[in-house]
Amino acid sequence: VGTIIIWWIKAFCLTIRNNLGIRFISVDAYNNERTITFYKKNLFTELNCKRTISIPMYLDLNLFNNNKNF
Repeated sequence: VGTIIIWWIKAFCLTIRNNLGIRFISVDAYNNERTITFYKKNLFTELNCKRTISIPMYLDLNLFNNNKNF
């Protein structure tokens, strides 16, 4: 279910990004291996910072050209 929700958010942001200037989707992921792996599987990148309770991660929408690569 989580991957489907992320897919929907990506599709929505890609549809409206040129009108609103959206480039990144960001999350604060819980600091556990299962959660980090889930987001990495969905193409999020971990920011290089000190690991605390949550890990900031982002998805660069420029990875997806013309809504075809997701």
